[in-house]
Amino acid sequence: IGDATSLILLISTVRFRPGLSQGPAAGVADRSGAAPGAAPHGAPGRDTPAATPRTAAPRLAPEVLAGVADLSLGSAAALAIYVAAFAGVSWHVLLGQGPLTHALAMPPEWKELYGSVSGLGRLDRSLPALGWGLALDALVLLVCGWPSRAIFRTGQSLAGRPSAPIAPSTPSTLSTRSAPSGWPTARARLLPRLVFGAAVVAAVAAFAWWGGSLRWPWGRIADDLPPVLFPLPLVAAAAALAALRRPLTDRGRARFMLFALAAALGSRVVLGCKIGPEMTAYCALPLPLLLAAAGVLGADLLAPRLRDPGGFRFRFAVLAVALAGLYLFRLGALGWGPHIVPLDTPAGSLRLPWKEANAIAGTLDYLAGRALPGDRLASFPEAGFFNFVTGLPNPMREEEIFPGVLGGGREAEATARLLASRPRFVLLANRPTPEFGPRAFGDDYATSLWSAVEDHYSLAATFGNAAEGAPIGARRFFIRIYEPDPVRK
Repeated sequence: IGDATSLILLISTVRFRPGLSQGPAAGVADRSGAAPGAAPHGAPGRDTPAATPRTAAPRLAPEVLAGVADLSLGSAAALAIYVAAFAGVSWHVLLGQGPLTHALAMPPEWKELYGSVSGLGRLDRSLPALGWGLALDALVLLVCGWPSRAIFRTGQSLAGRPSAPIAPSTPSTLSTRSAPSGWPTARARLLPRLVFGAAVVAAVAAFAWWGGSLRWPWGRIADDLPPVLFPLPLVAAAAALAALRRPLTDRGRARFMLFALAAALGSRVVLGCKIGPEMTAYCALPLPLLLAAAGVLGADLLAPRLRDPGGFRFRFAVLAVALAGLYLFRLGALGWGPHIVPLDTPAGSLRLPWKEANAIAGTLDYLAGRALPGDRLASFPEAGFFNFVTGLPNPMREEEIFPGVLGGGREAEATARLLASRPRFVLLANRPTPEFGPRAFGDDYATSLWSAVEDHYSLAATFGNAAEGAPIGARRFFIRIYEPDPVRK
């Protein structure tokens, strides 16, 4: 994120031309309602001398040089902070477990994960989703941009030709005559919008209520939303490149930075931007910027080019609010559904599916009844939650031991650290990792580490409704607690 931001700032600084004025696009009427090519009231025209056109500043204007200098100073300060933070850390650790891992030594299991998250590893699924997203977006734009006969642009006829000029009103005529012909009345403007809003609310309510029972696409509560946002990373990247076709003005620079940063953050889900109640953090991170980019593209860039920009913006906003409402409805339905129960812990409360909640509650009760001051707790393949809730420290350096984490000899180091610290409790949770490739901890990866646990620990308790001896990846959730075996050394 930092590297992408620095590059975007550098490009926007170099391409910025202070004082450059970019007029309206050819063939597009401005907001005053004047026809393309016609000067608005008070602007230079036949009776007014034209203003001297502004010219672009020199290529290396002082503002550009100052911006580059500021960016260089900020980058140098950031680099100095990183050097100080990692002082004394060996190159081996930085390469294998630090910020350089992703760039220079990414494990193949992580490549599998990022390929799956981005959609590039499953083109057979992501390309059809992209096609559906583009089709739905085209339908949305068609609905939003469809001209309404009840709404007319000021001073412009429905066919887009300039209407007869309207004589200026005087105080004596304002009180005796109605609005000039061609101006929309409040009723003509309000009624179609009320009808459209009511129709959208009814459609979304029907989709949310009956979509699952009628087996409509994306209709179940746990499904992702219809993929109208799926193409946004590609759209943001295309918009950023299009903004660089000409030098950047003040407004153009702000738009470029928004589009470029949205595309950079969305690059991890370039063909995998699936939005729904169970979406991953990779989709949630770029979502605010992607939505902002969509709003600017629709309301600021596309709407002024249409016959009825106000109507387009209204319908666009209604559909956006409807999509957000559908998401919140599904989120609430999943979070407060009949199979979700509250779980109270010493560190706070949360809501979980009852099968997982029962197993976690039993584990916490077991630990609360047997843990002594100074005891430690290791949990595989994920830690953190139980250490935080119980207050028992974790002797391991790794909080998550997923495929690829213990490569390059680090598994032997982790095993030695575990045996040297001999934590009082070792937890094993049914957390499969198919997104990385290898699925089961202790069987498909980290086999040496788990063999050491089995050699020195014995099973003390099991919680959950899984069968005895069920492997990781079994359909039912379980948590197993191991304690040191006094017979084994």
